[in-house]
Amino acid sequence: METIKPVPVEIAKENKGILKVKETLKNGGWAFFDVDGTLEDTNGIPIDLNTYLQLLISNGVELGISTGRCQTDLIRFFSKVGDSYRQLFKGWLFLEDSHVTVEPGNSINEAAILTDPKTLQEMEMFEKLFTSSWLPSEALPGWGFLKNLPAPPVKLPQYPHYGTVAIWEKGPYESPEYGLMMVWALNAARQLGIETIEFLETGDGSLRLLQKGINKGTGLKTLVERGIIDLSRTVYFGDANNDISAAEIVSNGGGAVVALANATRGFKNVSTHVTSHPAGLGVIEVVKQLY
Repeated sequence: METIKPVPVEIAKENKGILKVKETLKNGGWAFFDVDGTLEDTNGIPIDLNTYLQLLISNGVELGISTGRCQTDLIRFFSKVGDSYRQLFKGWLFLEDSHVTVEPGNSINEAAILTDPKTLQEMEMFEKLFTSSWLPSEALPGWGFLKNLPAPPVKLPQYPHYGTVAIWEKGPYESPEYGLMMVWALNAARQLGIETIEFLETGDGSLRLLQKGINKGTGLKTLVERGIIDLSRTVYFGDANNDISAAEIVSNGGGAVVALANATRGFKNVSTHVTSHPAGLGVIEVVKQLY
């Protein structure tokens, strides 16, 4: 008599996860994607990503974006993936961690900024202090260090943010050195008397200044409250700690969460399924398993 070998736990969990994703989108639905580390990474965008996104659409899935990127950055991404006129991502666009939103049918330049004026003023104060404390690095063009803070190398993004502030931190990802930047930021906030901002370390090279009470999750929650999406038919694709709030909203509503192979440990812990491949390729991997 042949002995039946048990399925390894990690394989069983993986199979269960992709089955949940299939069940969620079996009759169409909604898929929201982070950009950095999810659709695109330092190696760029897979050449056939567009094809697989089209396959999702042809099966009744509306595509939306939930990113920390600003408008200019997202326009550049769309041009690279061949979506200059929103033929792929026709759904809601949440930029800058839901502080900037674009409704379906609107161009990215018709975005609404949700950040309160007081918070914007506090963010401007913080950004000025950061700039005055920043010293350029001779060894790392474009990067620099803060006075009396030897690491990590940091810089402001190339393109302006309108609803948040982002500070880029040079890797490796999830570096313990990121904690030094967080300490500096919290001390600066106390020095400036900041009251309405919270700080979030994404874990993949960015420290975010967000308005208290606004994050990626609040964007999706608003759509649910307005009856625009059904969470039980929604899948969220992400990779970083600032995606966790959105993941929890989707999971609690009966949907599925996909973590790319390069995702932070925190995001993998709240995911339904973890891909074998990293950003871009991991999305293609999932779509191939669905159809």
